[in-house]
Amino acid sequence: MPEEMELETFFAAARADPPAPSQALLARIADEGRALQPRGRPLVAPVPPRGKGTFRSVLDSIGGWPVLGGLMTAGCAGLWLGLSDAGGLGGYVYAGGSEGWLYGPADLVALAVTEDGV
Repeated sequence: MPEEMELETFFAAARADPPAPSQALLARIADEGRALQPRGRPLVAPVPPRGKGTFRSVLDSIGGWPVLGGLMTAGCAGLWLGLSDAGGLGGYVYAGGSEGWLYGPADLVALAVTEDGV
């Protein structure tokens, strides 16, 4: 029990006189912090906007180049499916029976190129 009382007196003395950093240390920390701050960029006069053309206006209204690429891909796929006659979409890929693939890649090209199909 006396050891605890002795230890408590040391803790009370430490609480009474807390260590404080020196002013020189605080000034060095503040100087380092200011040195690490990003520098401001010089102000530049804004470029006046040019007039948009018709194509640029239409392209911006639909969502830009990625959307136009998707529209072109979907349009080409729809045109290909519409012009070639394979008996529906299932006829392009797989036959329902046990014989396996109905059309291979070469047959699909032949379907797309020829008038009468295979």
